[in-house]
Amino acid sequence: MPKGKNSYGVGRPIVPALLLSKGSKIGNTSSREYRSLITIKREVVRFYSSDNKNSLDTYPGLLALSELRLEFQQHKQVKNVYNLLLNEDLFITAHKKISKNKGAMTKGIDSETLDEYSMNIIRDTILQLKNHSFQFKPSRREYIPKANGKWRPLGIPSPRDKVVQHIMVMILEAIFENSIFLECSHGFRPNKGCHTALKSVSRWMAIDWFIEGDIKSYFDTIDHQTLANLIFSKIKDQQFLDLYWKAVRAGYVEMKLNKKIDSLVGTPQGSIISPILANIYLHELDELMTEKIKESNSSGNTSKPFKPYLQLHSKIHNLYRKKNKGITLTPLQESNLKTWITERGSLPSSIKGPGYRLYYVRYADDFLIGVNGTQQLTLTIKEEINKFLYEKLKLTMSLDKTKITSSSSKDDKKVLFLGTEIYRPTSRNHNQPIIQNTVKNRIVSRRIPATKLALLIPVKKLVEKLANQQFCLIKDYHQGQITPMGKPSWINLDLKEILFKYNSTLQGIFNYYSFASNRCRLQFIQFILYHSCAKLFGRKLKLNSRKVVFSKFGSKLIVKTKTKNYSFKLYKSFKATGKFLINPSYPLDSVYYGLRTKSTLGSCCTICSSIDNIEMHHVKALKSKTSGFMNVMRAMNRKQIPVCKSCHVKIHAGIYYGISLKKLPSKKD
Repeated sequence: MPKGKNSYGVGRPIVPALLLSKGSKIGNTSSREYRSLITIKREVVRFYSSDNKNSLDTYPGLLALSELRLEFQQHKQVKNVYNLLLNEDLFITAHKKISKNKGAMTKGIDSETLDEYSMNIIRDTILQLKNHSFQFKPSRREYIPKANGKWRPLGIPSPRDKVVQHIMVMILEAIFENSIFLECSHGFRPNKGCHTALKSVSRWMAIDWFIEGDIKSYFDTIDHQTLANLIFSKIKDQQFLDLYWKAVRAGYVEMKLNKKIDSLVGTPQGSIISPILANIYLHELDELMTEKIKESNSSGNTSKPFKPYLQLHSKIHNLYRKKNKGITLTPLQESNLKTWITERGSLPSSIKGPGYRLYYVRYADDFLIGVNGTQQLTLTIKEEINKFLYEKLKLTMSLDKTKITSSSSKDDKKVLFLGTEIYRPTSRNHNQPIIQNTVKNRIVSRRIPATKLALLIPVKKLVEKLANQQFCLIKDYHQGQITPMGKPSWINLDLKEILFKYNSTLQGIFNYYSFASNRCRLQFIQFILYHSCAKLFGRKLKLNSRKVVFSKFGSKLIVKTKTKNYSFKLYKSFKATGKFLINPSYPLDSVYYGLRTKSTLGSCCTICSSIDNIEMHHVKALKSKTSGFMNVMRAMNRKQIPVCKSCHVKIHAGIYYGISLKKLPSKKD
């Protein structure tokens, strides 16, 4: 086995497979059949070498994705993509990815879930894809609340459709990710996210105006034909395009009305394929803004020296040069020197030049444009974008959310992008800050260029969100009348689980705002959550006050168990770090090709070692208080295990208790 960084080997499996024939006994060695895993490409394979090049031979479907990406980079078009959807390896990889999500056990319009998903289902789906009889089922439409009080529609597809859609996403990512999508796009992309978008904004310089862009009902108004043309321009495969039409025209079912509604436009939010289709559609806007940015870079200098300032600066410099030579200045020259220094301080060193600069970043359907130029130029750019979206992409900008904001706006008028307030700091009297340095035994004053942007935590909005989640009660924010309160929906949890919830909430806030300039304000957020947790403890245990809670559990709210003590995690440092978190690595490089083990779909039954009719048994969560076979799942620390059909029926019937936990494989096996 590899030891640390000293990996070795050729990527071939070294553990033999032990398969028992029917009717054989374990003690009968003659009935044992040892087969080398080297020759079994459809069974479970575990590699103990880090040689990825050779291990790809065992994953022909994943290797085909790499070849597809190289082919597109060479020819800018690809054909025969549909055949990849007939590969079992891609189905296994897609199932392995989806089964880890929280929605793995979420039902579609019927009672079907990923539970009982098996290789037989995969082969049946592949057969339907071969004869083109495969049809996507309508999504189950649900509604989730938005921050503004409205409701967001969410489409929930069937688990079988999720797997097929995920394979389509893998194919589209292999084509569009590295070769087509631009760096200005950050939403729903591997190795990108909110932090990468905000990091690019932090590098913008000398911004005068912002355009906060938002597209009205974007996901529900995407034109299917326009999107099909964009895909077909890169993928010349009519079979794949036909499958795309089946996916976007599957429709949805309004559960309250029990009525199926056909989808003539839009991609349902919640489907696996929807995010990448949305990025393909708005890539046209990214290209438009990229061209405008190139034009702005060749428009000339954005500033030029101010002549009156240079003239005064020259006069002052001449008098200082005389002083350095030992020449004594006359009283009139000394008086003029003080007057000129004061006058120079009131003048700008440079003024606006003929050029301008544009900056652009997009996260899903929200985009932000920075303009180093005039307000009239900003209005013109906004109208051009609105016209482009309407005429070419058949989209409409939201009048309420799309607005032009000055970069120096303060208070509630700051730009809010991805939960962060952005503005260009200036001094109170609108002058640039001045610092002094000693140069050749004299004090030299210079101005600090006020060109950088500040990224801040919107403390008021964050407190309001905590109030909406019932962590606190706001009587008067500006007067500081904010009272922590225990979150009622968590009162039935164990004390340890309550601590986990609060620590997770606080850590999530600290992690997200790791870059903020006013990170010290998180001390107040910590105070709210800390005392909210104490109040919830008191309410759960019927204690009279927080004083009693702290005397019982200590200042850190320590909960003692037989094995370990748990406490509320209080942060001591609130310094601004200016750091952005590292986003997950690119899937095609770090996930698909880095797999050492295939999905357990192809393995034997965990209980009886049968290799016939293997299905996956899923559970939603590993709860603390369980009974029956759930105790087995908890002992294994797994939410999914392969079992045969007969054992699976016993598990669901609640009559299977015939397995010893000691005989089960551990999570690391």
